[in-house]
Amino acid sequence: MNKMKLVLIGNGMAGIKCMEYLIQENPDLYDITVFGSEPYTNYSRIQLSSVLQGKTSFEEITLHSWEWYEKHDILLYPNETVILIDPEQKEVITTKKRSVHFDKLIIATGSSPFMLPIPGTDKDGVVAFRTIEDCKKILKIAKNSNKAAVVGGGILGLEAAQGLLNLGMKVDVIHLADRIMNQQLDNKAAELVQNALVKQGLNILLHKETAEIYGG
Repeated sequence: MNKMKLVLIGNGMAGIKCMEYLIQENPDLYDITVFGSEPYTNYSRIQLSSVLQGKTSFEEITLHSWEWYEKHDILLYPNETVILIDPEQKEVITTKKRSVHFDKLIIATGSSPFMLPIPGTDKDGVVAFRTIEDCKKILKIAKNSNKAAVVGGGILGLEAAQGLLNLGMKVDVIHLADRIMNQQLDNKAAELVQNALVKQGLNILLHKETAEIYGG
């Protein structure tokens, strides 16, 4: 019996967890090819804030080694993005002009960071926080800087702010809503968390809309 060709677009946590289940159910069913835009194997994106805070390392947040892919005959193309899906020919085309046929296709590309549509987001030192490369860039900038502004007082923003604080920076958190973590917490809970963060040294600005980023 010939294996069906399965292509997975996205080498993140959800897609690879799906591959684990498929292999567990029937390891002989699919010939698996994975495309990932980042030059790494699968890692825990939710632990990037712990890396920024110095609690863990990039190596420790890796979930699957190269050996795991080889063991399960998964062909991984890292640092390669799918730019075209042809459903009629059942093939994908990548940034490296690679063409791969599929019988089944899974798209698990996750989210993209939202950059505010304001002047200045293209300046040096303005960084989104979603990938290992983002984390490395922030750590590099922090070595030669002493002040940071974090736009967004949600969970990820506050974790990033705490990491920057641990790196010895003075950190301001700018948040549009009337309380931090407004998607998760009520007023009282948010106040308790904010008081604890302020005691650690964070400066939190509420009801503030970021209009422009100045400087060099």
